[in-house]
Amino acid sequence: MSDRLWWPTLRQLLLAAAVLGLAALVAGAVYDQLLAGREQHYARQTYQGPLRLIAQQLLDPNSPHALPQRLSHLQHTLGEVKLQLLPLADFSPAEQSRLRQGELLYPAAGYGVADQVYQRLGDTPWVMRLQMPQIPPLLDSVLLAGLCFVLLAGGGLYLALIRPYWREVRTLQRAVEALGDGALATRIEALPTSSTLYPLAARMNLLAARISELLAAQRDLLHAVAHELRTPLARMFFQLEQLQVNPSAASAGLEANIRQMQALLEQVLHYASLEMYEPSQRCSRVDRAMLRTVLQDFAGLHDEWPADLTLWADPALLPYALRNLVANALRHGAAPVWLTSAQDAQYGYLIVEDAGPGVPESERERIFTPLVRLGAGAPSEGAGLGLAITRRIARLHGGDVWVETGARAGGAKFILALPLGREPEN
Repeated sequence: MSDRLWWPTLRQLLLAAAVLGLAALVAGAVYDQLLAGREQHYARQTYQGPLRLIAQQLLDPNSPHALPQRLSHLQHTLGEVKLQLLPLADFSPAEQSRLRQGELLYPAAGYGVADQVYQRLGDTPWVMRLQMPQIPPLLDSVLLAGLCFVLLAGGGLYLALIRPYWREVRTLQRAVEALGDGALATRIEALPTSSTLYPLAARMNLLAARISELLAAQRDLLHAVAHELRTPLARMFFQLEQLQVNPSAASAGLEANIRQMQALLEQVLHYASLEMYEPSQRCSRVDRAMLRTVLQDFAGLHDEWPADLTLWADPALLPYALRNLVANALRHGAAPVWLTSAQDAQYGYLIVEDAGPGVPESERERIFTPLVRLGAGAPSEGAGLGLAITRRIARLHGGDVWVETGARAGGAKFILALPLGREPEN
């Protein structure tokens, strides 16, 4: 692609030159309309006085010379300016009418400047033609100067605007090619914030970072799943060997390990499916009754939610996330579990607080990592994906979840924050 970059550059330069040339033509037309008439009026006023003096000398009754001799004498005095007498009848009727009224005929030859002026000689049938020295041919010079101006202006426009913009486009192109080649660490850092392409570059950087995070999360999840499957598989091999020695115990152990693997795989699939989920398209009102329904099989809950509790969220994901928090509180904490809520200008908060030992401050972020469990968890204590799924659901809604130390009994206090929304009118 880089071998053909000269053509877009040349095309941009030719376009700039064409725009400047068109601007020059428009400027010339505007000049002719606005200034040419003023120049002719100024020229008429300028020649009016000299022509009157010439007419007085040609019509001087006291001169001993005849009209041809007086014309020849004046021609010698005027030098390069030629003076002639033409019959009035040689002019068109409209021009004769204007000449009889004493007007000057001033036919513009070009650039708004005339090289000859006509005026009737008194009441005689003659018309004076005063012809100025021929104007030097300026057209070639004007065209050459205009061409130089267009080239210089086009070059300046290219260097000032088009070339920097094209370089920024090339920077974006190289970054996209690098990302396409698998260099996911590529970022666009060279564009200034004043560039028109800066929002696009910032969005591309965000997209590249998102892709890198997703791939890293998938890689870590794959490694963690492989690690988690080793223990039940090893126990299953051992229990297969024990089938002949103690069939009932071995069968029960096999069934427990199969259920553990099934639960793990189901949660892994659920977690992976959230990467492509768009809850904003499925959000609706979620009230207190809906949340209480999904928690009705839990004991030891103290519900302190207000009766008018309402959140704007996915009606399938939010109850699932809340159920994970409550199950975690009962499994790793201790009853009672208090359910409260809060709200500020931007977020609504669902709070789950238990009476257990709490979470060490150094582990409060780590517990949201997939397949991470604090301590040596037994198979019945879950796969270690519940909190990771809950955080993923919260962030899909534009919120988050975190853990603090509870004020009631010093246990874990999980806070699920969701941005306040409103139901669409239609």
